[in-house]
Amino acid sequence: MTPTQLDNLKQRWTRFSQRALLPCHERLWSAIESLHTEASRHYHTLEHVADCLARLDAWPQTRANRQLIEIAIWFHDIIYDPRRADNEESSAALLTSLIRGHHLATDAKALILCTRHKETKGMEAETILCDIDIGILGADAPTYDQYAQGIRREYHFVSEEEYCEGRSRVLENFLRRDSMYQTAHYRALYEETSRENLQRELQQLQGSLAKL
Repeated sequence: MTPTQLDNLKQRWTRFSQRALLPCHERLWSAIESLHTEASRHYHTLEHVADCLARLDAWPQTRANRQLIEIAIWFHDIIYDPRRADNEESSAALLTSLIRGHHLATDAKALILCTRHKETKGMEAETILCDIDIGILGADAPTYDQYAQGIRREYHFVSEEEYCEGRSRVLENFLRRDSMYQTAHYRALYEETSRENLQRELQQLQGSLAKL
């Protein structure tokens, strides 16, 4: 992220936090910036946050609470360690502690937990956030490939064989779903391209496995 992009993101945070009446917005920004720029991150970064925010901005008119969705976007990956299976729970817990007593705290915690992407039928805000979070799956091929490479780099500690097998299972689970996305809006925009991207990556992973 360039210095200009970072400054723009910080300005957006300041405007949002003031509008949402969040306490200690500078302290909260410090946490957002420092944790999302950890050296171990290659996809779950401030760029991902900015992409999700842009997707929210482009979302059609909805009755869902956009302020609630936005705070969840800022914090849904604030804790991210690929060695752990409780990142969403840890991220939700950190946000709760940082804005304890705020009117968005309880619902934002529940919203972050939905990004575990288990197949559940949630409220409209949950379906929007989940689809925004995996909107990258429907990107053009070069952008998707860059995303896939970033995920691999985050799992650098895993052997090639283990990674190909584990990542293949993740992709296969998505491909077995009736739809990648929970909203009609993203199904129309990205369903076909997402399946093409995942099938292509899966073939590459299987090809790598065959060579090992």
